[in-house]
Amino acid sequence: MTHRRESLRIYLAQIAPALGDLARNCELHLEQVGSARGEHADLVVFPELSLTGYWLHDMVSEVALDPETAPVLAPLRAASRDLDILLGLVEDGGDGRSYNTSILLRRERVIWRQRKLHLPTYTLFDEGRYFTAGNELRTFTVGGARAGVLICEDMWHSALAWLLAQDGCNLLLVPSCGPARGPADGGIGSQHDWRLLGETAARFHAQFVIYVNRTGSEDGYTFAGGSFVYGPDGKLLAELPDIDDGAALVELDLREIKRARCVHPMRRDARPDLVRRELDRLLANRDTAGTYENK
Repeated sequence: MTHRRESLRIYLAQIAPALGDLARNCELHLEQVGSARGEHADLVVFPELSLTGYWLHDMVSEVALDPETAPVLAPLRAASRDLDILLGLVEDGGDGRSYNTSILLRRERVIWRQRKLHLPTYTLFDEGRYFTAGNELRTFTVGGARAGVLICEDMWHSALAWLLAQDGCNLLLVPSCGPARGPADGGIGSQHDWRLLGETAARFHAQFVIYVNRTGSEDGYTFAGGSFVYGPDGKLLAELPDIDDGAALVELDLREIKRARCVHPMRRDARPDLVRRELDRLLANRDTAGTYENK
């Protein structure tokens, strides 16, 4: 009989990577992993592009690597012998394309990867110029729970969180490089929005939401930090400070998922068959200009 785990220990690593310096960032990761190991963590979660920094521009091709074989990752692969590590990097697709990718290291191997699906190209963002968008969304298992990853901008497209929920996701991990933008109620406006997103996804999909944002400054922009964890009932379980580096170990009671779904059975009552039919109808009626016609 398989024993079902009742808790999971997640370590949030809110760090400031050095732009383009993979060796230095690898050392920073190893320091955090060492701290996480000392607290008996099951999983360490780093921000988006944690190994490379964010505003890479023309440096993207220089720092792109194959996570399976890159020598710079060897120490981190070795460090995953007794705990899981989720980190962000530029993945070399092997065909001249580069991807903004999060990988999961476990027992010295890359056992899963998620490429960013939506590349923002508005206001201060220009990711679509340097990266290729991914085209798959899958869940994986960590500590007996099904998990999924939405990288920063992907979280703003609510259908993706719904799709992961239909695939059994209990643990939504959101690595981010979110800049600090605008004031709101004495705080940072962008972080207020992120917390709304996190609470909504947690409550309506009855899952844990773990958001890990980076800190530091690049290209004149300051990253907001403010990482957090929401429980499946929508309650805030942990948060890290805005702007400053930080770390936290959060123990998740996985039994809370079942309790929340008894109160709000949104996943049970979902109608993916209906969604598929209506999407097929909309796509069939889509005109050449990219809009939809009601018929």
